[in-house]
Amino acid sequence: MEGRFGRGLPCPAGLRLPALALCLLLLWGCGGASKLSVNLPPDSEQPATLFTPDSRIKAVVPPAAVADTLRLLIVNTSEMDHAVPGPAGRSLVMSVDISAQLVPQNTDSAAGGDGGDGAADGGSNTDGGAAEPEPEPKLAKALEMHFMLQPALAPGLSIPLYLFNPVSQRYEESSLSGLTSDDGTELVFSADDFGRYAFYSLKQDELPPPAPEGLRLLAASTQVRRLSWNSVAGVAGYNLYRALDSGPGGAEPSFSKLNAALLTERDYSDELSAPGAYLYRVSSVWPENAGGQSLESLPSAEIASPAVPFDVLFEFGNESGSGLHRPGGLAMDSAGGRLFVADPYAGDVFVYDLAGKQLGSFFRYGQTEALSPSAVAYDADLGRLYVADSGLHAVYLLHAGMNRQTSLPYALSGTFGQEGSGPGEFASPCALALWQGQVLVADRGLDKLQQFTPLGVYLRTLAQAGDQEGQLLDPLALLAQDSGGLLIADFGNLRLSGFGDDLAPASPIEIDPLLGGPLSPAGLAEDFRGQIYVSDPPGRRVRVLDSAGAELFSFGSQGSLIVEFGAGGPGALALDRRTGYLYVCDPDNGRILVFSS
Repeated sequence: MEGRFGRGLPCPAGLRLPALALCLLLLWGCGGASKLSVNLPPDSEQPATLFTPDSRIKAVVPPAAVADTLRLLIVNTSEMDHAVPGPAGRSLVMSVDISAQLVPQNTDSAAGGDGGDGAADGGSNTDGGAAEPEPEPKLAKALEMHFMLQPALAPGLSIPLYLFNPVSQRYEESSLSGLTSDDGTELVFSADDFGRYAFYSLKQDELPPPAPEGLRLLAASTQVRRLSWNSVAGVAGYNLYRALDSGPGGAEPSFSKLNAALLTERDYSDELSAPGAYLYRVSSVWPENAGGQSLESLPSAEIASPAVPFDVLFEFGNESGSGLHRPGGLAMDSAGGRLFVADPYAGDVFVYDLAGKQLGSFFRYGQTEALSPSAVAYDADLGRLYVADSGLHAVYLLHAGMNRQTSLPYALSGTFGQEGSGPGEFASPCALALWQGQVLVADRGLDKLQQFTPLGVYLRTLAQAGDQEGQLLDPLALLAQDSGGLLIADFGNLRLSGFGDDLAPASPIEIDPLLGGPLSPAGLAEDFRGQIYVSDPPGRRVRVLDSAGAELFSFGSQGSLIVEFGAGGPGALALDRRTGYLYVCDPDNGRILVFSS
């Protein structure tokens, strides 16, 4: 006998109960055996729905399920079957006996015979021979059976069913299984033959885990939504689901899973393909049990993340006593939640959390007092902070890893460079970048770009002064791109210069002055879509280019989003990939502006 079952929800849910407690709860309110007997004619054209008198078991009989008129008998045998042997370590929850008898047809209507006694005039053997055996009743189509569950289980949970073996007089494993209904209140399976079917209690690892609680939105920008949730003990990981939010009266949300592999962290940044309003929910998943299943919980309560306009979210640094004078360089530590700000006018490097709270500052590199820190770069892999000090004509290396030293000032681990114009020497180092495992230093005093090892050993000079490809005039910022290339804010040449990952010069990016004014780049950042953010101080705006260099829009006093920068315009940029927030230096106002990029 082969069982068939319907399809449930793809996202099962959690109810963790000990096996015995689950059994007792499901049997609550269920008395002894109850039965329903009904005649089913073969010419029925509509499905028939039958309940046992206690309403705990339902049978749906499809049209033409029988070839002859049958008396169908459905008996809830749950109470009497508790003494029947079954699978080890499990308790009986519910059982049903489905049987039938052929209803004899009375062909002698004139005699007024009783067709209910199982005999008809044509039923006797006039030859005195042995009586022919009565045919066995059969089903032409399977019955759909429902066990009513109290309390509900997880929607879509697959549960094994057991069959009574009349030879061994016990319930034994079968190939049958059922699925809990969409709301988890019914166990649904198909019976394509008569017999006794039983559902036994589930073990702990066969029940889904509880859904995570505390799903919350940590940050929201036009491009990224960062979420977090509470942990669930013992699970292998989590699945996060997202749907478009059509609002009240809109279409029913259709959730899709965001992660290809289970999430093991409780913090996730969803990078959006398009801005808009979204809904989120999260589920938890057990490790594989003995049956090779990794059961998933119900989804958590959903949260809404409304659409976010591209605008200023907040600002910091210009409050009284902050110490920030004219911020000149930024370095992002997304994982550590820190922003390093070099301020050459204050002769200090400030450290903020990403909400703008000052964590501290340091004006010494070991025993050397800072003079004009102009640029910073952070190596998350090594936990190392590089500071270019244009007044000291050198680059300083400091231990700044969260797992090494969290207090300020950070310990000095090395330095390289000195005043001069030769290899490895600097006049005014103003920009840093980590690229291809090496350290790049741009020098606006020498119009030069040099490459060093992570410990400061000089390797080569990549670019020198000039206006041709591969040459620079007044370089102000460096950007290591996701594509593997390097982008340079070539301020003196009114363009973006660069190099490919093979160190060959790339074609410069320029903007036609008639289309949007000349490009005077001073700060660079890139988002996960490959869009480039370029600060343009003379225009007092930030310009946004696509990955090919075409201008998309701008914001600032000359842009579509009116934001007043100081007279010197915006400077250094940094983008937090986990939130999509863009941090913009506004030197003349002594502050950092944060946008929902």
